[in-house]
Amino acid sequence: MDLDQLKYLSPDQKDRYMTLERMFESKGWAVVEAWAKQRATLEYQRAALASGWEDHRLATGARLAYEQIANLREATEQEFVDLAEQAMLASQEEEELLSE
Repeated sequence: MDLDQLKYLSPDQKDRYMTLERMFESKGWAVVEAWAKQRATLEYQRAALASGWEDHRLATGARLAYEQIANLREATEQEFVDLAEQAMLASQEEEELLSE
């Protein structure tokens, strides 16, 4: 997220965004992210080799959960970008209404 987008977030949203950014930049998050990617790969293999439908479903669900963790940084970034874009559009609409 760039500074132009950041200015459209509310103070509370900015605070949450910056807190999450610090977490994602930490060494601890790098460990969690690598672990989740590794587990997603293992669950993919487990699903492919499952001996029954229940085992396949369980492994597929686990893989999806680990992928959600592994992709949390990007998903969070996109959520805040969307919030900023919504606020920017609302601001532009308000300016247009005031200029009429």
